[in-house]
Amino acid sequence: MLETSRPMRILIIPSWYPSEASPLNGIFVREQAKCLARRFAVTVLTPRSPSFLHQLCFRWGPAFTQANDEGIDTLFVRRLRLPSLHRIFASRKDPDYIVPYYRRFCRAIRDGFAWYVKQHGLPDVIHAHVVLPAGWIAVELGREYGVPVVLTEHSEPFSMHLGSETQRQLVHATLSGADRVVAVSSALRDVMLKYCPNLKIDVIGNIIDTTFMSLVKATGIASRRFRFLFVGMLTERKGVQHLLAAAQMLKAKGLSAFEIYVGGDGPYRSTLQKMAQELGLANQCNFLGMLTREAVRDHMQACDVFVLPSLGETFGVVLGEAMACGKPVLSTRCGGPDSVVSPETGILVAPGDPREFADAMAGFMTDRYSFDAETIRQSVLTRFGADAFLEQTEKLYRGLSTRRAPTHARTA
Repeated sequence: MLETSRPMRILIIPSWYPSEASPLNGIFVREQAKCLARRFAVTVLTPRSPSFLHQLCFRWGPAFTQANDEGIDTLFVRRLRLPSLHRIFASRKDPDYIVPYYRRFCRAIRDGFAWYVKQHGLPDVIHAHVVLPAGWIAVELGREYGVPVVLTEHSEPFSMHLGSETQRQLVHATLSGADRVVAVSSALRDVMLKYCPNLKIDVIGNIIDTTFMSLVKATGIASRRFRFLFVGMLTERKGVQHLLAAAQMLKAKGLSAFEIYVGGDGPYRSTLQKMAQELGLANQCNFLGMLTREAVRDHMQACDVFVLPSLGETFGVVLGEAMACGKPVLSTRCGGPDSVVSPETGILVAPGDPREFADAMAGFMTDRYSFDAETIRQSVLTRFGADAFLEQTEKLYRGLSTRRAPTHARTA
């Protein structure tokens, strides 16, 4: 069993992590790290890439940078992104196009791990997020140093990692090599089991910041229109096109006293804005662009119903956040939401079906459904709050043991 006389040292290696350039990239990993730091000695190890301009000017910065990020000890290891022949000539249609990036990522993490060990000694647990590339290097390091490895998978769709035979071999070796594998929803676990049937997979949902996402009393403004809110990346897979089609159906039924707020940005935004115009929804559909976390919370607290018409989700953090604000939700049976939304918290409909979505929207507007804000929030606290997450994760950590002797440890 792992030593318990001192706080366990947890080294988190994420495939995606927030940066100045992409502040929302992998933010769910950061939220988990902040929560775990309340009980464990947590360090996040992640690559830092200087901008291309800084690289041209040889302003690369130090090889290793350690910072305290709201209580999270964060170790950034420099990873240069200089052009290579492969990057110049390889086609993105090549299924192995991404593999050289995986290898550069792994080299940077190996350097950072060696620096961490010199400073702190070996961690008690390596906790990787997403099978490629973080899980791959985590399993290698765990095998070489005899450190147990936990791998949490978030990817949607999981098939994004299975594009070539090389990737499939890496994924299989990584999943088989981890001491414990965690999926953030039952739906994702089932998808992974189809690929690796004999794998034991725990399910621990993403953490919802129920302190930040809070319940507020209704403003009492009864004259304004019924407000539906969507927040997410504007891609075709998020299904906002079906939300707009459903909204047109509502208007055709004479239910026009509503408004839709769309928060987020992405490659599909211009298409959606054009569609809203063509469907006669210009005065009812508000595209907000990218929002800060504070703005997301404010809009969630101001809406009547949060909607997620997605065609596929591994979890659906935004659903949990809206529910933490006491708001009922309308989503699709597309994986993660099936585990997040219950009859006490919202309505689930078939994905890609505007008619069914419109009927559910009408049900909210005509008081066909009844939900209690306190009950909705309590369901999040019980299942996805910080205390619930800590309890499940600590039990997982405490149950680990080093299952193999370390091999000869390589240092970069």
